[in-house]
Amino acid sequence: MPYLLFDENGTLNYIRLTRGFLLTLGCTPDCNIVLPPGNCPHFRIADSDGNWFFEDLASAAPGARTPLANGDRISLHDLTIRFLDSVDGLGAKPFPGVLALSAGQKIGKYTVVSQTGKTEHGRLYRLSDFNSKPFGLKVYNKNTTEEDRALFKRETDALLACSLPDSLAPYHSFGFINTNCYYVTDYYEHPNLAFRISSKAPMPQLDALKVVYDIAEILRDAFRATGTFHGSLMPSNVLFDAEDRMRLAEFGMFYWKSVVLAGGHPCVSPWYISPEAVSGDEMSIQSDMYALGVMLFQMLTGVLPFHSFDERELFRKHLLSPFPLPAERNPNISVSAGTIQLLLRLSAKDPAGRFPDWDSLLKALDYAASSRLVRTSAKGSVRAAAGTNMKSTLQLKSKVL
Repeated sequence: MPYLLFDENGTLNYIRLTRGFLLTLGCTPDCNIVLPPGNCPHFRIADSDGNWFFEDLASAAPGARTPLANGDRISLHDLTIRFLDSVDGLGAKPFPGVLALSAGQKIGKYTVVSQTGKTEHGRLYRLSDFNSKPFGLKVYNKNTTEEDRALFKRETDALLACSLPDSLAPYHSFGFINTNCYYVTDYYEHPNLAFRISSKAPMPQLDALKVVYDIAEILRDAFRATGTFHGSLMPSNVLFDAEDRMRLAEFGMFYWKSVVLAGGHPCVSPWYISPEAVSGDEMSIQSDMYALGVMLFQMLTGVLPFHSFDERELFRKHLLSPFPLPAERNPNISVSAGTIQLLLRLSAKDPAGRFPDWDSLLKALDYAASSRLVRTSAKGSVRAAAGTNMKSTLQLKSKVL
């Protein structure tokens, strides 16, 4: 496959072109590559049955295409773009960042419809297949090495070899766009849990407990199928399909994301990170339980238990500060004694103080849902019972040391 080599004042970066790839360059935000100011060309590089063409979208004859051959160049002030069969020996590096995909771009058997959002680590798109059925695409921002991509393939192959429960957002395919890894999943148009919390919290206690119960049930079934845990659990990964059935996203991606995207540190939101993830100790299903505790607190009170504009200070709070009671953050709510006990056990600093397995947590959730609502004192406290039985652990770099 050919390459585009970008030479900007001696800095060389390349893009490997693959069949079906559509690359639009110009000065507007909707282009795949936004060119430096001072020039306002608008053109497209595209293939047709393996033959590559240049199309000037700003010309008086739109749609006219010029065939590209090895060595052809496009000169734009301080930037020169060359079409080459190979970039070996040139000292060029992969194009930095992720290329925004255009509507009409082909990704295997799918076609890009539109970009739907961005996350910290990637971009989200809506796709359609030959039957116009919608799908979702996530492309990770990181320019990966061959070693990174080999790890991605090993991890995703292992994941696909498992009989994953239907309650997980499915993976239809994995692959690479240049040096960026991606996966295709179902398309979820309904608001995720993060949106529901922001619009509905404080939520009624039984509603919040039902959400936690459903997530814990999914994680139990996924653990039985794979022997692993989620690792990066947070409300934005809790999705809902067209029939409002819960689906959990990005299960099985935690190890690769931590090694490749986070430099060996746990790839976890600082709002939902467990103390053991902060300190670099072993992570397990109990780490997911801690994140569930934070999410339950957030649904009950409308706020997070810990807050800081300094990420390192937020890590220290998870590691060292006592987990607050709901009334300390919102004195206007009522929760049951069973829910307080449940919350404090989920949020125990020591993973051994949390539940030993998912079934134990599900039983505690049933008890909390049946216990009587009480007004809680901001100064009250409940001692969390100790648990045992750590399973399927993973140790990564500390976030603070």
